[in-house]
Amino acid sequence: MKKVRTIYLTVRVDVEADTELTDSDIVSELNYEFSSFDDEVEVKDTEICDINQ
Repeated sequence: MKKVRTIYLTVRVDVEADTELTDSDIVSELNYEFSSFDDEVEVKDTEICDINQ
């Protein structure tokens, strides 16, 4: 059985106010980027928080 490490990250993404990208688009892109490090890296969960509210 292989060992698994869990790393919790907080990522701040500044987005132009007039962008056509949705929050989901941005999260999908981040998931893709993180997962592309290695086949053994898997993003398990994401949460969107709007700090402007």
